[in-house]
Amino acid sequence: MAGNGEPPLAQPPSLANSGAADSPLPLPLPKPLALPLPAPSSLTSSAAARAYAPSLLHSRLLPMFDETTVHPALIVPARRTAELRKKLGHVLMRRPRMCDVYKLTPEEEADAAAAAAAEGSARAEERKLALILKLDPPVPVPAAAAAGRDGTTITDDVYSDPAIASLLSECGDGGDGGSPFPAVRRSTHSIALAYGHLTVDRILRRILPPSVREVPSSFEAIGRLAHVNLREEALPYRYLIGRAVLDRNVGLDVVVNKIGTIENEYRTFPMEVLARRPLARKVDVGGDAGADDAAEKDAVMREPRGDDLELEVEVREEGCRFLLDFARVYWNSRLAGEHRRLVRLVAGKQPGREKALNRKQQKARKKIKDRKGKKRKLEEKDGTMGNTTDDGGNDGNGANGIANADASVGNASGERGPPAASPLPTVSLPRIVVADAMAGVGPFSVPLTSRYNAVTCHANDLNPTSYRYLTENAERNKCSSLDLLTYNMDGRAFLRRLDEEGVALDHVLMNLPASAPEFLDAFRGYSFPHKTRAVVARADEARAAQKEDGAAAGKEDEEAAAIPAAITTETSESSRRHRPVVHVHCFGPKDTKEAEKEAVGRCETALGCQLDGDTDQVKVHVVRDVSPRKNMLCVSFKLPWGVRELEKADFS
Repeated sequence: MAGNGEPPLAQPPSLANSGAADSPLPLPLPKPLALPLPAPSSLTSSAAARAYAPSLLHSRLLPMFDETTVHPALIVPARRTAELRKKLGHVLMRRPRMCDVYKLTPEEEADAAAAAAAEGSARAEERKLALILKLDPPVPVPAAAAAGRDGTTITDDVYSDPAIASLLSECGDGGDGGSPFPAVRRSTHSIALAYGHLTVDRILRRILPPSVREVPSSFEAIGRLAHVNLREEALPYRYLIGRAVLDRNVGLDVVVNKIGTIENEYRTFPMEVLARRPLARKVDVGGDAGADDAAEKDAVMREPRGDDLELEVEVREEGCRFLLDFARVYWNSRLAGEHRRLVRLVAGKQPGREKALNRKQQKARKKIKDRKGKKRKLEEKDGTMGNTTDDGGNDGNGANGIANADASVGNASGERGPPAASPLPTVSLPRIVVADAMAGVGPFSVPLTSRYNAVTCHANDLNPTSYRYLTENAERNKCSSLDLLTYNMDGRAFLRRLDEEGVALDHVLMNLPASAPEFLDAFRGYSFPHKTRAVVARADEARAAQKEDGAAAGKEDEEAAAIPAAITTETSESSRRHRPVVHVHCFGPKDTKEAEKEAVGRCETALGCQLDGDTDQVKVHVVRDVSPRKNMLCVSFKLPWGVRELEKADFS
């Protein structure tokens, strides 16, 4: 352990002097180290960090979790096992990674063979069903007649369950013996539990002292990284908490704890690595290049230091893959629903807007559809058919992709055909232009440009690291460089630049909850650029395409004449000055009315003019619960005409 940079595991004085009162459950531990569980609450932070070091759980404490639990059980005929498991499913033992059907012990086998020989009958094969320890909730049973009482009493004895009592009465203990099957009888089964069988919650309850009121077993998953936010009372035991979370979640590679608040302009926060799986790294062990060293200067396992976090992970969201360094950029997996909501709100549901899925995506969609179909059939068979929803939250946009997946499987002759494409629109789609002022690594801009047609996104972030991952994620998800344009500059300067370049925006995204409303002063003096030129150009393109593809001359003229009427109506004076829809994230109090008033008030102050609820279509959406006193909100509104008359703010 000293080779890993850890101090020697010596018993700290504060622990040696702690009495039994500090440790309600002292357990024998290997000498010379005697660490009681739960950990004494009298330990100082530094002493606990030394005593309960990261590697201690595996080297010294694992045997402490070994225990044997005796469960009630039923011995049943082997050929009725499946039938009785279904009938008694509500009382069968439920432990992670453990089955509920076992063979009989040698002693039970011998007793059954002797009983069969005494009766002169052939012995049938039997199995043992392990049951839960107690009924929850308890059930009423008739009061004992010997006690001279009437009515019922409440018991949690598992054998009092009506299904088990009926089974035992029918062909088991107390039965008339007329059953064609061997008797169902009571038994017990010993379960050997070890560290690997316990949940994180049970492990931590054994480790932490009673003074830690809330067991920190929950976490936020970012790819293969777990982010915990420990309270101060749990910090002395943070390394064991991290190790327990890592051990009981095989899909994780590293556990980090937030040790500060978001205070810098890049929205990152200080963190500490609590536990991680060893990483192989090549290190220079010295010596001549041609020396035949046993190590071959090969991969050497090492534990990264605090300044070498190495927290680069890959996250999958909205059908896209995002690469990011969690220590250097901002990412919150709890905002996945908000990312999905705004992406679909901006893209809309216009036919042909969503891009056709590739073969891999079609296969994944079909797999999900088949799994849901099997589940629905099982529910119909059991008579418990219920409402089934798309776990991915599809609200109609995915229907075309599912149909494509079915069409791409093959044709009537059994040959696999080319993947089906989404139906082309009869006219050109109006292009949607989005400005993502605080884009981060691209949770809004990347799905908008990789999954939807005719969407242009100007994505900006001040953090150079976020900008680098934004451009890399655009390449990873095959976003066209003409559709996704990236910037690395201040949010206010970014919005001012788009206005000066005459970029007519449809939507503006401002996902910086701490201070996004204050960035709205960048719209003072906004010119509301024209959209006439782009709209007329698209109308001409659509008309030419229709004339080229039309089947009859009369039909060509009729359809071509209808196109400008449908599209160029936007070229009126009212649409030339285009009003973008602004989506601003911020924090607010729990009270809905107070939160709306405060959020809208901050927006009005920064804009320098009032927002009209009807004319500007102001809406306030509660994104998520942040804390007992705070919610995250999204204020959406059309940029008011009043900002055009204001003097531009000076950002120099």
